Amino acid sequence: MADSKLTALTEDTAPTGDDLIYVVNDPGGSPLQKKVTLSNALAKPISTATGKTTPVDADVIGISDSAASSVLKKLTWANIKATLKTYLDTLYAGKGSNTDITSMTGLDNDGIPLLKVANAASDGANADITSMTGLDDDGIPLAKVANAASDGANSDITSLTGLTSAGALPSLTPVTDSAANFAANFTGANLYGGTFICNVTGTCQLPLMVAGMNFTIITLGAIEVIVDTNAADGYLMDGTTNAEGKNITNLSTAGDIAVFQYYTADDWLITTNGWTPEA
Repeated sequence: MADSKLTALTEDTAPTGDDLIYVVNDPGGSPLQKKVTLSNALAKPISTATGKTTPVDADVIGISDSAASSVLKKLTWANIKATLKTYLDTLYAGKGSNTDITSMTGLDNDGIPLLKVANAASDGANADITSMTGLDDDGIPLAKVANAASDGANSDITSLTGLTSAGALPSLTPVTDSAANFAANFTGANLYGGTFICNVTGTCQLPLMVAGMNFTIITLGAIEVIVDTNAADGYLMDGTTNAEGKNITNLSTAGDIAVFQYYTADDWLITTNGWTPEA
């Protein structure tokens, strides 16, 4: 091969790993002329370099730019992270997102990490779950939210704030009022385990019965109280059935008590200390 200037040589635009490069070995000591393959020239400096376990944004990595004739370029660690974040954000929810669960409709048994939501409601964080409609028995810890919905169907849980560490609802304070104010002032969660203390004679108008309802009415003083069980609902009281729309009346003595529970779609189950059913 005749001597030629480097600039006069034919350019190799597609070098391979077995191509040779002329090098001077140990130029600062005992220099020797040697050859090295292109593969070793590129790989050895990387494999023998000092390792770095925690890259910083300014660190650079060499790349072959496929969009620019595969020329050698550098890429900073900061740009690598930014590119990965943009891509991964299309696949996964970022930190801090999905803090408000607005719907769990249609999730299957494996759709909710129960351990992560069991105590999610705290001081305002993740406190508002506005819909659990459609969840089956295995989709949510039902025992912990059984009576949370004010409409009785557990379909609209607007807040879990204040639940105890075991997931139970806090105790309800009894409502004391006149019989005539039962319908207006004894509502929501009170209909699921609450107590109404009636202190003025009159009629307590019960709401349309919904599965899960259970509450107690107690008289304060020797007053007459009538309970209208709603025109659409009958009842089984102290072992005796009665038709829809029939009332019950207390004994007009202090401390008369009647416990109401959902029994069937059309009937209350009522336990009393001897109240009188309407004929």
